[in-house]
Amino acid sequence: MPKKGQLPIHMIKAINRYYNSVIQSSSGDQKKREIQLIIKSVNIFLKYLHARFKKAFWAQLDLDLRKNQKLIFKEFKTLNKINKPKEEVNNFSNYILKNYRSYYKIFLSRDAYLPYQYYLKNSQRDDALEVLFTRKRLLGRNNGLRYLSLVNLSYKDIFTNQDLDTFISRYMQNLKKHVLYKTIVSNTHDILHQANVFKKVKPGTKILLIDTGIQGGLILPLYTYLKDLGFEVDFFLYTCVAWIYPFFKNNVFSKDVSFLEVIERKSVKAYEKKH
Repeated sequence: MPKKGQLPIHMIKAINRYYNSVIQSSSGDQKKREIQLIIKSVNIFLKYLHARFKKAFWAQLDLDLRKNQKLIFKEFKTLNKINKPKEEVNNFSNYILKNYRSYYKIFLSRDAYLPYQYYLKNSQRDDALEVLFTRKRLLGRNNGLRYLSLVNLSYKDIFTNQDLDTFISRYMQNLKKHVLYKTIVSNTHDILHQANVFKKVKPGTKILLIDTGIQGGLILPLYTYLKDLGFEVDFFLYTCVAWIYPFFKNNVFSKDVSFLEVIERKSVKAYEKKH
């Protein structure tokens, strides 16, 4: 079994707190849908983690939520409709084009490669770049445990946060105290320079960071790095986990995580075919 110190306890507390707020504040179909999104979000987060870790993680969650974890909802059968993910990616890319015209866009590959391709096709503009920004490149060896530590950091002060600005401010403060911060700064510097980002992005340029989701684990360290260089930065995700949506709601395209795995799988396949 994983050691308790390896579990993202702050994140687990945030999930339980959000679940209890849903139970208290909603009813009927809305309540069912919110529980569905929580369960789906948890399963996406845990998908590639070891079975023992998954078991230990679920054991820390609210008992009623655990009882609901095997529920299968008819809505997810829409994933079998082949064209729907393509429509979602197209709409996501067009939303960015319409609402962030004054920003230079940085799409995080591999997961956001397909939105990047759609954006180039739809916009016909030279204001976007893909950057291969992955856990392994950012965190190096043992990036699984390191990434969990980084994700957990997002939730350290979440109970005291009232809005996104406060959330990000506290996150940046906590990140700079983190044992991995020097590694993150060094590796982010190398990644951006290897991608020739600063040949495209000049001082004074507004930057939009774009990823598919799900809780800003890679976006937020990159955001912090660029903010410290003096850039005006914002971020936009296709979707996010249910329990962080109250903070990210103005920075995500869809609250529904149903299509995330399909979009990311197609993005990775397209990226590998191209590269």
